[in-house]
This record gives sequence, structure tokens and C-alpha cells, in this order.
Amino acid sequence: MFLLFSGLAYGQTLSLKPFKDDLFAYPATLSSGNKGAYTVIDYRELRDINARDEVPERRAHAQYVNTGVRKVQQDLSLKTDAGNIRHVAVGRTQGAGIIVLYL
Repeated sequence: MFLLFSGLAYGQTLSLKPFKDDLFAYPATLSSGNKGAYTVIDYRELRDINARDEVPERRAHAQYVNTGVRKVQQDLSLKTDAGNIRHVAVGRTQGAGIIVLYL
């Protein structure tokens, strides 16, 4: 964590603004068990696929995606003893205030 947030002083917090949270929020929880390890979420194909997609399962409506990031996307490779790890970076890679990793 030290490397990711090295610019923060002790006791400061950092939060990200919501981004498309309303589009990607879970629908109703139908049941849950095992302290949340098992959860059944309401799924409806008409809502969850057909309403989301311009072409079902092929192309999402523009509000769900943003291809403009490709202008600032960099394809990178990290060399490790186990081999190369391909990844992408979007935005500034030097002097960034925060780094978000999607695994």
C-alpha cells in the first residue's frame, strides 16, 4: 500500500467519485447465506442483457462504455522472474495521485 498511496499524509483519506454506479449497481438481493459468501441476485434477461445492449451480447449501449480512453491508453509489459505480465495504463503513469488496479 505504501507505493500506491505514498503521497498521502498520515490520517488523510482519499475517495473516488462515483462513476456510473447507477448503471452497474446490483439489482435486488433475493437471498443470502454464509455471511454473504453466497448471494442470489435478481436476474432478468430483458433488463440485464437486452435493455443494456444495443446488439444483445455483442455491443453495449454507449452509456456503458467509453472508448475515448484509447487515446491515452498505453500497452505495457512488466518483466518478472515468472515471465512478462502484459497490462494497460490509462492516464498519467508518473506523478499520479492514485493508482487503481482491476484484477
